Amino acid sequence: MNLILVDLEATCWPHGDPRRKQQSEISESIEIYGAAVDPINFSILKDFHSYVRPNNNPILTDFCKKLTGLSQAMIDVAPSSEDFIKTWQSWVGKAPFYLASWGSFDHRVLSREWTKYTRTEATWMHVDIQKKFELCCRAHRAEKTAWYQSRKSARISGLSLNEALDSIGYLRQGQAHTAQSDTLGALACLKFACSAQGLTPLEQSLMQMVKQESEQNRAVYWGEAVRKLGLSQASYATMSRNLAKRGFVHFEAKLGALRLSL
Repeated sequence: MNLILVDLEATCWPHGDPRRKQQSEISESIEIYGAAVDPINFSILKDFHSYVRPNNNPILTDFCKKLTGLSQAMIDVAPSSEDFIKTWQSWVGKAPFYLASWGSFDHRVLSREWTKYTRTEATWMHVDIQKKFELCCRAHRAEKTAWYQSRKSARISGLSLNEALDSIGYLRQGQAHTAQSDTLGALACLKFACSAQGLTPLEQSLMQMVKQESEQNRAVYWGEAVRKLGLSQASYATMSRNLAKRGFVHFEAKLGALRLSL
């Protein structure tokens, strides 16, 4: 299964404009950057970039131009929304893939445009990198790790991409709210949340047990974790679910069995 990270900039309006309350339903793509990523080492295998001329609101607001750094001239000569979707469809290919983005906004807009112009439902599975990163933060907070205590913000929910990048010391490549820069930033957050660096000490110990048992074609059960790591059954279940949501393992809740993800 392929993994494609995506960020898109979309038509937007300032506070006070009645259209702002409907952004999730009416925003259209004006720039997109996609990166096909190796799910093991997170290297970029190929990428895609395009500006897009929106169909319903082709004239950008001053607010939108300032936020994204895009000019009206760039959008005026860009491919139409329909042509962009055709090119994107050709680039992603026919193989099934996961579409990953920071939050759900990009996924909703792209899915809506895909359905409108291809007349087929989007079938990709969505990976919310923001949620994976927040799960990582919660695990570190629960264990009171040095990394969590050194973060600039103690808030967990609703983190902006900039807040997440600041917390891991990532130096941005390019301007915020540009599609390529935001995609690379989201990739850094995904890599952190799904790496040894993003694992808490207890999670690292549990993952080591899972890897050792996997070599013998066995699973780890809660009783074993309680005995070796001093976890309660409830703590084991919570940690296992969080690791599963972040893509490390497969957790069979009924059996309490923990295995490496394939």
